[in-house]
Amino acid sequence: MSKKVVLWVSVLAVLTTAFSSCQEKPIENPDLPGVVTARERMSVRGDGIVPGGTFSVVNEDETDQETAFIEDASGETENKEFPKVTPANEMYNIYPMKIIYPERQRTSLTMTIETAKDDVYTDDGRHAAEFTAEYPLISGTDETVCQRINNEIKLFIDGAIDEFRKYTKDTEVVYEPTHKWEINMDGVDFAGDGYDINGNILTVYFAYHTYGAPAVHGSEEPTPMIFDLRTGDRVFFSDLIGDSDGLAKTLESWFNDYQFAYGGTPYGMLDAEEYVDILRKSNDGTSSKTNSEQFGMDSDGIFRVAGNDADERMTVYNGCVGFYLSAYEYGSFADGVRRVDIPVNDILPYLNDKGRSLFEGYTSGSGVPANVIEYKGGKYFDTTMWVPNIVNESAPTEGDIEFVSLFEIAWRHHNKLYGTGQD
Repeated sequence: MSKKVVLWVSVLAVLTTAFSSCQEKPIENPDLPGVVTARERMSVRGDGIVPGGTFSVVNEDETDQETAFIEDASGETENKEFPKVTPANEMYNIYPMKIIYPERQRTSLTMTIETAKDDVYTDDGRHAAEFTAEYPLISGTDETVCQRINNEIKLFIDGAIDEFRKYTKDTEVVYEPTHKWEINMDGVDFAGDGYDINGNILTVYFAYHTYGAPAVHGSEEPTPMIFDLRTGDRVFFSDLIGDSDGLAKTLESWFNDYQFAYGGTPYGMLDAEEYVDILRKSNDGTSSKTNSEQFGMDSDGIFRVAGNDADERMTVYNGCVGFYLSAYEYGSFADGVRRVDIPVNDILPYLNDKGRSLFEGYTSGSGVPANVIEYKGGKYFDTTMWVPNIVNESAPTEGDIEFVSLFEIAWRHHNKLYGTGQD
C-alpha cells in the first residue's frame, strides 16, 4: 500500500425525519404511507436530513476514493469507507427525479372550520348510524367569490349526508357498533392535506371515510376539490388539458419515480443500474410491465390517472399538480391513501389556454435529478425510502451512518440506527 496522508474531520449532525423545507411539522408516525417529498440535498442546515461536517482525502495518486485510514491505539491502520454522491444526470441519460417544494404562499384569505353531525334511526327507533363532517368556510377576498366557494362545499357535504341517510335506511340489518361515515380535511387513514392556497387556486382535501359493521376496518376515499379564486368556480382538471398524450406521459413518468421511491419490496430496493434498465425498457417500449393504459384519455373520453377519473383524484397542492391513490391501488390496504406529485412547471406545456391562465402567478415546485450514492461497491438512487440492506444496523460504522443519512425519506432505517423514539 502506498503511503497516504489523510485529513479527516467529521461532525455528524442531528438527523431529523422532516421531508421538505415547506412542511409545517414532521411526520409524527414514520410508518404511515407518505408522499413524494424528497428534496435536493443542501449544503446548509435545514429541516431535511443533511449530514454535517466534511471529510477530505489527500493521497499521493490524487484519486477520488472516499476512504479514511485511521490509526488506532495499537498502531494498526483501519480502513473506513465512506459513500460518494454524484448527481444522476452526470452518470446516466435516464434517471428518477425528485422535487424541491416552494415556500408556503402568504395570503389574506382565512378559513373557519365548521362541523356537521347527523344520526340516523330506524323506523322502530334503533340507532342505525352516525355521520360527522368537517369543512371550511372561506373569507378574506371578494364576497361573491367566497360565497360561491362556500356554497359548492356545502352542497358536497349536504349531498354526502343525504347519501348516508339513504344508505342507512336501505340497510335492513343494524349492527353494533353502528355504521359510521366521516368527512374531514385532515384524513383518517392518511395524514391529510387540509387546504392549500397558491396564486389563483384554492384546493381542499376531503377524506371520505366509511365504516359498516361488522367489517374489519373502514375505507377512506380521497376527494379533492379545486377552486378558481378569481371567480369562485369549481375547477375540473379535465377542462384544463390541451395535449392529453403529452400530459399522460409526464404523469406516468413521475408515477414510475414515485413507485420506485415508495413501492414495496423488491421494486423499491433496486440498485441504480437495475432501475435505469427498467426506465430504459419503458421508454423504448420493450418492457413487459406498463401503466400506459392507466394514463390518458379512454374510449369514453375520460382522462385517467392511475386508472381513476382525473376529475375525482387530481389536485393542486404544494407547488405541484398531484393525484391521489387510494388503499389497494398499486399497493396494499396498509399503504393507505397516497399523493403523487408533479411540479406545476412540468405540466404547463400540456394545458390549454384556460389551464395556463388559471396557473398564472402560481409558484411551482421544481424537479431535480436524483443523486447516485456509491458505497460498498454498489450504486443507489437517493430517492427511495428503502435503504439498501448493506449496513450493519447493530453496530453501524461512521460510513454506514452517513450512507443512511443520504436517503432523505428513508425514516424507517433512521429509527433503527439513531433511536428516534418512534417505532
